[in-house]
Parts: sequence; structure tokens; C-alpha cells
Amino acid sequence: MQRIIRLNIYIALLVGMVLSAGCSKYLDIVPKGRKMPTTLADFEALVRDEYGNQRYPMLQAIYLLNNRFERTEALNYSPLSKANYMWEEGTNRITYNNSDEGAYYSSYAAISNFNLIVQYAPEATEATDADRKILVAQAKLGRAMHYFHVLNYYADTYEASGAGTKLSIPLIESADIGAPYRQITIQEMYDYILRNVNEALPDLPATGATILHGSKGAAQAFLARVYLQMGNYDQALAAANAALAANDKLFDWVAYFNSYKTQIEQAGLYPSLPSARNYESVENYIFGHEDAVYSKREYNIRVDRAARFEAGDASLLARWKLRTIGTDTYYYAIQTGRFNDGGITTTEVYLIKAECLARKNDLAAPWMHLTPLE
Repeated sequence: MQRIIRLNIYIALLVGMVLSAGCSKYLDIVPKGRKMPTTLADFEALVRDEYGNQRYPMLQAIYLLNNRFERTEALNYSPLSKANYMWEEGTNRITYNNSDEGAYYSSYAAISNFNLIVQYAPEATEATDADRKILVAQAKLGRAMHYFHVLNYYADTYEASGAGTKLSIPLIESADIGAPYRQITIQEMYDYILRNVNEALPDLPATGATILHGSKGAAQAFLARVYLQMGNYDQALAAANAALAANDKLFDWVAYFNSYKTQIEQAGLYPSLPSARNYESVENYIFGHEDAVYSKREYNIRVDRAARFEAGDASLLARWKLRTIGTDTYYYAIQTGRFNDGGITTTEVYLIKAECLARKNDLAAPWMHLTPLE
């Protein structure tokens, strides 16, 4: 028995010595079959990870805005969705919030990826210094966009009077395991977001390698969005004008409608037309998915939501068609593919500019009118 005890003690000591010598370097070992990013191409591949970096889940916000029709039986699966969709003011949403934390975890996963690029891409091999700077700049823009998304999902709306005292969300600037973090104020988070974009702007290209990569136009468009949220209309207008100088194109919905008019107007037919808001849309500054990155059908919308379009609006007629199934009547989506619901487009920037001009009472400014169908 004593021999067994001594043997066990010896083994324990030996194992302890091995662990104490090797544990500190354990995380430095590259797992078999895995690759750690070292070259510029390695880091650049992270930017193209759409599932990790270009997802901006916002389903509950969509429900609150009434921008999606949902059948009653579908709402019964999610009390939180039902509370937001039905505008149940007496429901304590904190109770149900754990059922849908996609926006939080998706954004922080993307932030971690962009932190990794900002931290280590400056040392990337097989690259020029200019290439490294572009990639870091694009990561800073991506990081800022995700912080803005999760900030406005989980923190209070920006108001200058209280932004300096109200807490927002955790700030994490490192991709390292166990990296430090702190919950900062709303003002500090907005300052951090703006600082990231302004630091990125000088090194961003006029056009990204793909529509997933940040550009100067995308950065200016995002600045317009942030400044508008802050109520800084002068800065928002300046950024919107800079973005529109980079890209001011609008998609021709009338031409699209005419191309598919026969299918759209055929009674009883609900076609699957190609998405007009895909990767190749002329309106894109930068592309982002609302959630799923695979091909899907656009959301159906409520009758009262469709009523807000002007009569003969080509974009309404080319995207949704009135349908009744059982007791439900709604506008059924007739486009499928990928949709830029999480990125930024010229449509948004034009609306930001219009809002800024209206706030400044500049009603004499030139306005852009879309021609409705007769």
C-alpha cells in the first residue's frame, strides 16, 4: 500500500512539473489541421467571413418597426417576438430577452475578429505597408459598425444631456482570451466609434476589393448615420454629401418592374424574382446581412405597412404582392436571393440628407423624386 501511495505521489509530482513547464506555452501550439493567420491573405480572409463579420441580427427591431408580417401561429413560438410585434407595452421584455441574444453575440464575435486584425495585421507577412494599413482601416470601420449596432440594440438612445452619465455596453479592444473590458458611457462609446472611423478614413481605398470591404464612401455613409443618431445635423449632412460624392446612384425600380411585369401582374402567381438588393446593386456602399447569409425570400409585410408607399410605387409593386391565406391577408415577398439589410446604401444616405435639410429648414434644396407607375 505504501509503495502504491509513493508511486501515485511521484506520478502527481511528475505531471505537475510537466504542466507547470508547458502550460504557459499551451496556447501557442497551433492545433493540428488548423492555421494561425500570419500573411496578409490570412487576415484578409477574415474580412470575407460573412457569417462572422457581415451579420447584423435585428429581428426584434424589425418587429417593433412593423416591417415584417408574421402569422399568429409563428408568434406563439417566441413570447418576445409576440410582445414586440403586438406592441404589448405591459410585457416585461427582460423576462424573455434571453430567448433572442443573436444581436449581442454576433456583434461581439465580429468585433473580436476585427480586433484580431487591428492587433496583428500590422505584422502581416507577404504584404506592403500600404496593404496592411488598408486592412487595419477596414477592420476599424467594421468594428465601429458592429459597436454602433449592438449599442443601439442594448443601450439607451443618444441624448447629449445624459450620454455622459448613462452606461452603454462593454468595450473590448483585444481579441486575446481573457482580454480586459469595461462598461463605458454612451458618450464614450460614440466617441470611440467616431474615432475608429476617422482614424480609418485616410487609409481606406476609394473602392474596396469586394462590397464586403470598407471604402471611403462607406465610411462617410456610416458617419452620416452616426451623426444623425446624435442629432448633429451639420456633421451628418457633410458626411452624407461626401458619401454621395463617392456614389449617388439609385436603382431603377421602374425598369425592374417592367422586366418582370407579366409575372408580377399574373393573377394567382407569386414568383421568385431575383433580388434587386444583392451584392451587385448600384446602391451599395458596403454589404451586410440582417441575419442569414444564404439565399432567402425577403420578409413579407403588413397591409398597413404597404399603405405607406405612394400609389404606383415601383419598388412596392416589384417586391411584394397582396395575398390571402386563410384568415391572413398580407403582402407576400416575391424576391429571393441575398439582401443588403445590414450594410449601407445610397437610399439611406439620401434619406439622411433629406432629414438634415428639413431639420435646417432648407426646403428650397433640390429634391429627388421617383416616378410612380401609372
